[in-house]
Amino acid sequence: MLKKIRQTILDNALIEQGSRVVVGLSGGADSTALVQALNELAPELGFEVFCAHYNHGIRAEGAAHDETFVHDFCAKMGIPLMIERADVPAYASEKGLSVETAARLMRYDFLERAMKHFDARRIAVAHHMDDNAESVLMHLIRGSGLKGLTGMSYVRGNIIRPMLNVRRSEIENFLSERRISYCTDETNLVPEGSRNIIRLEVLPLIKKLNPAGVEAISGCAELIRQDEDFLAEQAEAALASLKTKKGYDREAFSRLPFPIKSRAVRIALLHSGVPADIERVHVEKIMELLTKQSGAAVDVPHARVRLSFGDIIFENKDKTVDNSNNFGFSTVFSLRDDERGSLETPFGSFKAQLISLDEERCYGGNNAYLDYDRLEFPLIVRTRREGDRFFPANSTGSRKLKDYFISKKLDAAARDSIPLVISGREIAFVPGFGIGENFKITENTRKILLIEYAE
Repeated sequence: MLKKIRQTILDNALIEQGSRVVVGLSGGADSTALVQALNELAPELGFEVFCAHYNHGIRAEGAAHDETFVHDFCAKMGIPLMIERADVPAYASEKGLSVETAARLMRYDFLERAMKHFDARRIAVAHHMDDNAESVLMHLIRGSGLKGLTGMSYVRGNIIRPMLNVRRSEIENFLSERRISYCTDETNLVPEGSRNIIRLEVLPLIKKLNPAGVEAISGCAELIRQDEDFLAEQAEAALASLKTKKGYDREAFSRLPFPIKSRAVRIALLHSGVPADIERVHVEKIMELLTKQSGAAVDVPHARVRLSFGDIIFENKDKTVDNSNNFGFSTVFSLRDDERGSLETPFGSFKAQLISLDEERCYGGNNAYLDYDRLEFPLIVRTRREGDRFFPANSTGSRKLKDYFISKKLDAAARDSIPLVISGREIAFVPGFGIGENFKITENTRKILLIEYAE
């Protein structure tokens, strides 16, 4: 086993000479063996070993026992150790996650902090070949696509898996030969839950059909990984070409070939920061959404995907900003005696000044040239309200502001963030869109008020 781990480290450049590695040590057989093996290989390969233990707060007495074991084990080995305790069930409930998903997220977040604490470059975890086979089977049973059937990799970011080419039986023999004790989580011995049933009942049956069944599954996963990597690269490139200001080009997205489209959906969700595993049913719901009308939306774990005119937009619900308090924002735009003024709002800044009739004008969506004598002071700057109407300059009449925004294909989420300059009861200026008909410059205009807006 030691030779396999050594070769895996060298073949995959898992640990650089002269660097530090933090091992996630639970106290179980796998992580205990990994610490022992790396500690034995460290002098030869020229790296330092550190350990990090995360007490999930799930098994009260058992967790305390594991923590004590880890502390004593590292003290005996002379390995620096970082320990942290947390209440995973409470976090899972707060975030709407399964306990398993919450534990994984919190554990890896802790390991990242431990890596920085010890000034290490890598985090080593103790997944082995049997774990890999279990994961592949579990994803297969859940109806996963190719991505879920690729199994685990030796390297994922800062995470390394030096024992991925090692069988569980080899780990047990390794510890037995060295007379090293370890902790046993009794819940892992009960055939309840998907992973435990696969480990305790399904894999033993597969081994009866093929004694090298675990190796066969892992080998198959590696072949699938090569195909998946190629398709994922194609999907990533396709998605990048569809990027718009708000999301992705909906029509072009819908025309992608199915293998690329489904992967593009997963990648877009990943880019939006969705933390939970996305299942096939969620991907199918999003692809079906592409056939709907603008305004349609679907919710998947921790994300909302919606259509806005020509765009499909992926939003992380955990990071969505609540703009409800912005609705109805209002403040007075007071000009000074010299008819100059400025105003800072939550949505941008305004500057106003009187200019002469013959002064050069730079027209643009964020500049408003208004007939000063038609304005009713003080001007009010606010966001839209129910019933607002707008009469765009040079148009045939007024219309509901909401309908105007829709005609301009302004995304619904952005409509409440557009500041409006109000004169009396009329909208004089909508930054980015234009001025009101009743305030435009005419041959009778004597004074011009220039209002400049900057986001």
